[in-house]
Amino acid sequence: MAYDYTRGNYLLTYSAGVWWERDYSTGIARCSTPVGPCTSDPSGPWIASSAGRTAPGGLSFFTNTTGQARAIFSTFAEGRETQNGGRSATIMPLTLSPIVGLGPVVK
Repeated sequence: MAYDYTRGNYLLTYSAGVWWERDYSTGIARCSTPVGPCTSDPSGPWIASSAGRTAPGGLSFFTNTTGQARAIFSTFAEGRETQNGGRSATIMPLTLSPIVGLGPVVK
């Protein structure tokens, strides 16, 4: 969970679906307090399967050593969804984006 200073609410990350299938995805819900109530983003998953990477899950936010907001999540290499060792971590910057619409998540 992270706090969105621009909107004054919390962001709860969750994964949905069957973890070894392509349509497994990660969403974000906005919460008025850390224990709810929460409302899911109506635009759909925040992270979905894409070329070469499937079943994104385990989304978390952090600030790196230089103060930049980041997201980390895991995915499978396409075709290795049920094999040991097929899952790896991805780290990406959190930026202002009309697609994501989160604003700066971590301050």
